[in-house]
Amino acid sequence: MPNLPQAVGFFHEVLNCEPLSEGVSPGTTAVALLDCGDGSMVELSAGTSRTNPPGRRAAAEPVLATRDAVAAAAWLRARHVRVIGQPRRVGASRTVVSFVTPWGQPLQLVSHTRAGEPATHAAAAGLAVQ
Repeated sequence: MPNLPQAVGFFHEVLNCEPLSEGVSPGTTAVALLDCGDGSMVELSAGTSRTNPPGRRAAAEPVLATRDAVAAAAWLRARHVRVIGQPRRVGASRTVVSFVTPWGQPLQLVSHTRAGEPATHAAAAGLAVQ
C-alpha cells in the first residue's frame, strides 16, 4: 500500500467506502476501518503485515459485494482503475469483476442476481459505488 491516507482516499473516493475509524494497532503503525456497503468491511493497515490466524487461509483476492458488478466495472474504468478482463458469470447467480488498486493490490467485486435476471448496466449501481 502506498500509504494509509492514499489507500483510504481510494476506497472512499472510488469505491464510496465510508471511513469508520483510524488509529494505531499493536504490531502496526496505523489502521483504518471502512464500511463499503452491502455487508463489506475493509481494514487497511500500514506497517508490519499481519498473518492469518492458524487454520485460516487468506483469499487470493479480497472480495467486496456490489449490487451490479457490470456497472461497477464501467464505473472503475471511467475513473482510470485497471479492470482485468470483462465481468464474468460464475455459477448461475454471480458476476465477478477483478481489478487492481493504484498500488497493485488485486481485488474483486461480486454481485448476485436472481435466477433468470440479467445483470443491469445502469451506471454505478451500488458498489458501495454511488
